[in-house]
Amino acid sequence: MNATTTLLDKLLIAPPIARLHSSIYDAAHVAVSMARFDAVHPSINGNKPFKLYYNIQKALQQQNSALLTFGGPYSNHVAATAATGNLLNLQTIGLIRGDELTAQSNKTLKQAELHDMHLHFVSRSEYSLRNQPAYLAQLQCKFPNAFIIPEGGDNSEGVKGAALMLLGIANSYSHIITAVGTGATCSGIALGSNSIICGIVVHKQLQDVHARIQKNLNDNEKVRSHIKLIGDFHFGGYGKRNNQLSCYCNSFYHKHGIAIEPIYTGKMMYGVDALVRNNYFEPGANILCLHTGGLQYL
Repeated sequence: MNATTTLLDKLLIAPPIARLHSSIYDAAHVAVSMARFDAVHPSINGNKPFKLYYNIQKALQQQNSALLTFGGPYSNHVAATAATGNLLNLQTIGLIRGDELTAQSNKTLKQAELHDMHLHFVSRSEYSLRNQPAYLAQLQCKFPNAFIIPEGGDNSEGVKGAALMLLGIANSYSHIITAVGTGATCSGIALGSNSIICGIVVHKQLQDVHARIQKNLNDNEKVRSHIKLIGDFHFGGYGKRNNQLSCYCNSFYHKHGIAIEPIYTGKMMYGVDALVRNNYFEPGANILCLHTGGLQYL
């Protein structure tokens, strides 16, 4: 095991578990806890080190010296890839959706650049080609030393890594709740748990997530049957928010002492509270919510 692999292994840290107390939960007779993946590392946290783990192992095995990946301007994945590459002395390249953007457009992009990621801003039409084999072949020719990781780490390596997130504790809960972007984390934790997996989708592309999860799980109907996707709490789409959601995130912090952001975990917890109020969970349910990081948005 080389020094790089040892550093990589050290990023896979079991999260502290915080019990959340609320009159809403008491009235519904459910227990709600939060797995604090946001607390495991200052800049490489949440679900990202898990989804990057096997991707980077494969890059090292192939002797790639760079990681290339894709993301929008608020991408947790882009920020984490930049920080991880910086830690492991791997060059990182980010293809960012929006050719009107710059590295100074928001905190996420600034953070990625501070971690020495080379940012390439592309038009939305070009970005839409990110999963097309011909476009990927062009990128591989342009960046021959790069290992290409798809948006959100959504590949077999990312799903395999996400399955490691709750080793030893996953089956202690009746329900595991996660925010859903690409669906890789949802797929992985379903592979690693017999619990019901509730995925709060943070954008409008619910059917796209269904298709991605089906692909990730190779049509494994037994595993897929554990997953319940909920598309009612996207607040207008990815990255969209309103005053109601912003106020909720602030009140959550004041109530529980845990910071959450309005892109992923804020929408998830807003959804959880709404579902509890509407008796979605049976009395006696023991619910674990995954805080998947992303606090660079705050």
